[in-house]
Amino acid sequence: MKIDNAQELQRFFDSKKDYSRSIVHPFLGKAYRYLNRSAPKGLLTHDEGAVLYWWASFLPKDSNIMEVGTYGGKSTYFLANGAINTRSRVFSIDPFELDLERQILEQDDSKYEKGTLTFECVKKRLDKLGFNGTINLINGFSKDVSASWNLPINFLFIDGNHSQAGEDYLSFRKFLAPNSRVAFHDANPNYGRGSVPDEVIKIIESENVRDIEVIRSLVSFVLE
Repeated sequence: MKIDNAQELQRFFDSKKDYSRSIVHPFLGKAYRYLNRSAPKGLLTHDEGAVLYWWASFLPKDSNIMEVGTYGGKSTYFLANGAINTRSRVFSIDPFELDLERQILEQDDSKYEKGTLTFECVKKRLDKLGFNGTINLINGFSKDVSASWNLPINFLFIDGNHSQAGEDYLSFRKFLAPNSRVAFHDANPNYGRGSVPDEVIKIIESENVRDIEVIRSLVSFVLE
């Protein structure tokens, strides 16, 4: 199903289908399922991971991928596998064990336990998989990181605090290069958490976008 705007995206949500591209998305999930065998545990499904890998694989050479919300590194793993194909870099932000009091104050309704995966734990896990040099883990809060950020971003993937998805997008919006891809996890209301689906609809309504896709809880688009 071709999705061109926010109204068509909402109709797709109402249809309760899993894939906007009913042949391509399941095919990618099967074709790259082998990647899931080495992936860290996480909340991403194998087909969601496969499309992250696919999108990252077709970025321009030497691109920058920004991920908001590392958690255990599963989505980071898929992005990095794709980034290798284009000599690109993955920057992944998470507060990990940093300032747990602030994390409690800003927490959303996610069920996982915060503060249990440390920066060093996740870094060692990803380094063992051979990604040292491709992945740059950033121990911090997205709003703080964006304040000093100065690199163009070709792919922005948001899967952090589900009550701040819109803020995360706006924080990095000015760094998005022309024809950059943006993706949100937990953005389909049939799977999604908190206000993420509503925020994504608002963003699509306010931006000039193309190539809107839905894969289970993932929603993605390309900025014109």
